[in-house]
Amino acid sequence: DGVNVPNTPPKAPLDLYEYQVKDGKLYLGKLIQRT
Repeated sequence: DGVNVPNTPPKAPLDLYEYQVKDGKLYLGKLIQRT
């Protein structure tokens, strides 16, 4: 789910992207940054 294990790299949470599946293809949308 993108949440980091304490005391391990990376130092920032993984980013999320809006997404849509259309005709079997994955389309990425806007970046949703976790802070």
